[in-house]
Amino acid sequence: MGVFGMLAVDTAIELGLYGGNPRGVWKKKAILQFGTKLSMVKKGCPKSTFLSLCEYGFIYGVAKGNYSDAKENKKITLDAMNIIKKFPHMGNNPKQLWDMVSGGKTQNSQMDVICTLFSYRLLNIDLSKDIGQSDTNRI
Repeated sequence: MGVFGMLAVDTAIELGLYGGNPRGVWKKKAILQFGTKLSMVKKGCPKSTFLSLCEYGFIYGVAKGNYSDAKENKKITLDAMNIIKKFPHMGNNPKQLWDMVSGGKTQNSQMDVICTLFSYRLLNIDLSKDIGQSDTNRI
């Protein structure tokens, strides 16, 4: 569990308890965690992964909506969630999960966000139901 996974946990807990705009809460929590390290505050892949989870309704207390414009990370996020849904043990194996969804690209903390939230049981995923086809059309 890396720094972006824990940032995602902090952000998800605040959104679940108090609501708010996912983008704004992520930014606030990133500033609190990283301070003047602007490259860490602005790092796009973990943020867009978290926002994609929000967009698809996987974060408790956050309504589905448009939160991220990062099409590639949306696809990676949805692919990872579909794999976790079918094979829940993959939620505990970020490297193998990344290998399955990345097409050989270099990971940039995307699976840290997803797998840490999964391990903390903060993902709103009903393992008994399929992730709808309409969700994949939103990418």
